[in-house]
Amino acid sequence: TLEKLPPLCERLRVGLEALRVLPHVGDVRHLGMIGAVELFKDATTKESFPLTDKVGMRVCVEMRQRGVLTRPIGNTIVLMPPYCISSAQLDRVLSVLAESIRVVVA
Repeated sequence: TLEKLPPLCERLRVGLEALRVLPHVGDVRHLGMIGAVELFKDATTKESFPLTDKVGMRVCVEMRQRGVLTRPIGNTIVLMPPYCISSAQLDRVLSVLAESIRVVVA
């Protein structure tokens, strides 16, 4: 498991960075196998969505409907995949995250 981590960490980093092209993704953070994607009403000005809009929660609900469980902290989606995750599973998590963001904030 520990030997597989460095490539998985890099795959997570690359996948999260690719989300920056989405209009409402204003910040992406990553450390090891922990990632966070912060959503903004206007990513260029960093204008936040009102917390009452529950954008982060809605993205997580959309992800759950697609079979991926995660959680928000406000408008930030937190990813903490287990160390035993496969590359294919990690790719699916990232794909479902991108799709769910598009659906919720389109």
